[in-house]
Amino acid sequence: QSDAQVIERALHTTSDFPQLLTAAGNRYLLDTFETAASAIKQVARERTANDFRDITNLKLSGGPALDKVNEHGEVKSGTFTDGGEVYRLATFAKIFGISRQALINDDLGAFSDPLRLMGRAAAETEATELTALLTANSGNGVTLADGNPLYHTSHGNKAASGAAIALASLATGRKAMRDQKDLDGKTPINS
Repeated sequence: QSDAQVIERALHTTSDFPQLLTAAGNRYLLDTFETAASAIKQVARERTANDFRDITNLKLSGGPALDKVNEHGEVKSGTFTDGGEVYRLATFAKIFGISRQALINDDLGAFSDPLRLMGRAAAETEATELTALLTANSGNGVTLADGNPLYHTSHGNKAASGAAIALASLATGRKAMRDQKDLDGKTPINS
């Protein structure tokens, strides 16, 4: 089949060509989407969802430090702290219609590979949305459940004042990130 025939078939509904549009199209789109994926995805964790209702990402703090048990076997109580952030899925789409005449007149092959272009557009949209979360609030990140942005001094991931990029300021920033505490405010995250 020629590219034009594939595109012409795509102008029908999924019931007309279920194998072509569902199996082959989805595999090709996924391959293209994964190839075009942005490196910014490395800062995120992928999660699946069944519907569009709010999703609460629950987190539990690390356990409290253990105490030495005395001769009488007394074991003291400890506790955990919990927290969570709420988000939900959203649908992003764009419809692209093209006539049969435009396909036939496309002697340059501009419309011969729309699945690759759509897969790349989906990957770019995903990267744009993730970047928007990280750069919201004038670069301080999205507002979290505690009312503060992602990057905030109360989270231990932002300096009270900025400094020029230099070896000493980078070392200070690295140490601050390593000194961050878990939800309980005591347990080091970087342990």
